[in-house]
Amino acid sequence: MNETRSIFAPAERDPQEAIRGQSGRLQLMGSLSLVLDSLPEIALVLNSKRQILFANEQTLASFGLTPDEALGQRPGEIADCVHAREMQGGCGSSEACRHCELVAAVLEVQAGRSRTSRECRLTVEREGKLESLDLLVTGNHVADGDRDYTLIMMNDISDKKRRMVLERVFFHDVLNSIQGLRSCASLLKDEMGPARGEYLDHIVRSVEALSEEVERQRDFAAMERRELHVSPVFVSGAEVLERALDSYHGVESSASVRIEMGKAPLDGAPLETDPVLLRRVLINIVKNAVEASSRGERVLAEVTSEKGCVVLRVNNPAVMTEAVRHQVFQRSFSTKGSGRGVGTYSMRMLVRDYLKGEIEFDSRPGAGTTFTVSLPVEYPRGLPLDAQEKRKSSTGNWQ
Repeated sequence: MNETRSIFAPAERDPQEAIRGQSGRLQLMGSLSLVLDSLPEIALVLNSKRQILFANEQTLASFGLTPDEALGQRPGEIADCVHAREMQGGCGSSEACRHCELVAAVLEVQAGRSRTSRECRLTVEREGKLESLDLLVTGNHVADGDRDYTLIMMNDISDKKRRMVLERVFFHDVLNSIQGLRSCASLLKDEMGPARGEYLDHIVRSVEALSEEVERQRDFAAMERRELHVSPVFVSGAEVLERALDSYHGVESSASVRIEMGKAPLDGAPLETDPVLLRRVLINIVKNAVEASSRGERVLAEVTSEKGCVVLRVNNPAVMTEAVRHQVFQRSFSTKGSGRGVGTYSMRMLVRDYLKGEIEFDSRPGAGTTFTVSLPVEYPRGLPLDAQEKRKSSTGNWQ
């Protein structure tokens, strides 16, 4: 844990003995706890230092806590937010907390004693797996004589946000692919000359894009349900990366951007992984790099073997803002407008939870933005085939 106490919200806490005294006085407001316990939403009463004095029954059930375990903690800490333990000050004290709407809601209520409502994204870790929560956070000021409290209510809107994002992205991309198919078919019908072979190629590419999009949405839904099947085989990391780059060559938005492959290792960087899922991750990375680049700029991809891992990198010259850096992997967050934001979120989940690797990025002036995917050479949970048989299976058509 970082020794710095806090770089954002105040880190100071009341000792647990004082917290128990404050909670005891709060219990005298019997009608308040009775009302909050009857609500189906998460409800918390905080003191001036953002510590929990009361958590309703729904909160305790949602996070598997007893009243004593919740007492004195802060909201992000009981939710197991990935940023809540980064600094010694706990929830609200890290750089990422500057962009957290839950912390902002609490501070706004405490500063102005007024009601506020905000949508908040939290990334939490439960049983070793990352999950994203989309919450509607409502805060209000509660007073008991000369004592002031902050009431926070959280309503889980993850399903609503997920359906909205999936529907918008799915229909947008599928309709674009279908429109391309229709346009090419119309040209072929009008021309019916020597150029018809070129139009037929466009039709084939449009149909392939449509198929890829449907499969991507299907796998994303399975991934969210923790039901996605992984089929590891031995493949060349360089080959998978090259195929991901090839799939983006010729796309209209990439016409003015150079997409280049760096020198590949002599052994092709062999590894045991699911090439379909890995290719899907790399296509997303390349797509984002191209869309962030300006005319004449270069997107550079490379693969290396480092310390028992195959490492794949994609770099573009653009630099992310601080706000984007802290939210880039969160579901529903996008720089491309409302209703987007599943690409980078799905990338991290695929790499971390299904391919058993790591994905990270570095973004700074002079170096641009580099996304790095590191995968173990051998998949942690091997297949019953011996290594030779697995190598033979990788020669099949996995495209």
